[in-house]
Amino acid sequence: MEGAVRDGQRAVMLYVVERTDGTNFRPGWHVDPADWKKSDGESGMNPAPWSLKTTVELLFEAGRIGLHYFEKGEWRIKADRTLVTPADGDIEAVLARTFDRPWEGSWMLGEETAEEKGEEYIRGMMGGRGWVVDPIDGTAPFAHRLAYWGTSIGLMEKGVLTEGAVILPKQGEIFISNGPHVYYADNVDVHGNPNSVDFCLLKPLPLEFSEGGMVALCQAVARRGRFLGPNPVHSTGCAVNALAYLMLGRYMAYCASLKLWDMAGVWPLLLKTGFEGVRMDGTPLTAEVNARDYELEAGSPRRWGVRGGAVFAPKGMAARMVPLFEMPERSR
Repeated sequence: MEGAVRDGQRAVMLYVVERTDGTNFRPGWHVDPADWKKSDGESGMNPAPWSLKTTVELLFEAGRIGLHYFEKGEWRIKADRTLVTPADGDIEAVLARTFDRPWEGSWMLGEETAEEKGEEYIRGMMGGRGWVVDPIDGTAPFAHRLAYWGTSIGLMEKGVLTEGAVILPKQGEIFISNGPHVYYADNVDVHGNPNSVDFCLLKPLPLEFSEGGMVALCQAVARRGRFLGPNPVHSTGCAVNALAYLMLGRYMAYCASLKLWDMAGVWPLLLKTGFEGVRMDGTPLTAEVNARDYELEAGSPRRWGVRGGAVFAPKGMAARMVPLFEMPERSR
């Protein structure tokens, strides 16, 4: 099914993706290439404030670096007893070249370099334009050559998460927002041309509450917490994978103890597509990064963490799911 329609001042194409089994994936909007230029600054550096074109190009570069290291299985243990790989550092360095430019009003918070930032830098980021990045989310599965990993980029303006993007290179999927819209592409090859990706407006497929709906758990809950419901559970070790797949109806809910960079690239997308996050004390999460919902104190080992953990699900479901989880003590 195809038909040209008019969306504001630009022509778009309505279509259905055909699958080999005869089913249709989902109607969507084909993105006009002009849309990729409307938010770009004059150059590819320092997007002002959100450049679809530059962001996708960065995601492609991150994906290529990740795939280069993927089969090597190289890793070490950090001081916080989590894994890190050479890909984490190399990808964060690439992102920093574009985003870590405080002299131009652009600050970056990345998982691998967060502890290096002074308090003056943090104040500038929280009061201006901050980029929150996770070079390899899902480092543990990545290090063991499992496909559950990705790179995420989130835009935070004056302490509010406004835009985000995620690439899952092994699955060949990209999720990216622009204003009120969220776009999706599959069958993405990061060795190809990033400007030729066929993006569609994502039509979310939230699952209804049922005992058969798959519930995703973070590693902390899987190892030291408890789920009291009858549902099947799945723990991939990759937050952006679980959160993004809520929008595709592959998971019903996700319970996790998260740091800001684990969710910054996908949380704006969930908010734009009708999902919610509720902390374990029942407090709804918003797009604002504040001291009520996040541990922001300098020197805290839980700095940038969501206080107490949270449940993410379609709107109206998360609060219902909260009592079914017992969080590990370190997350409270």
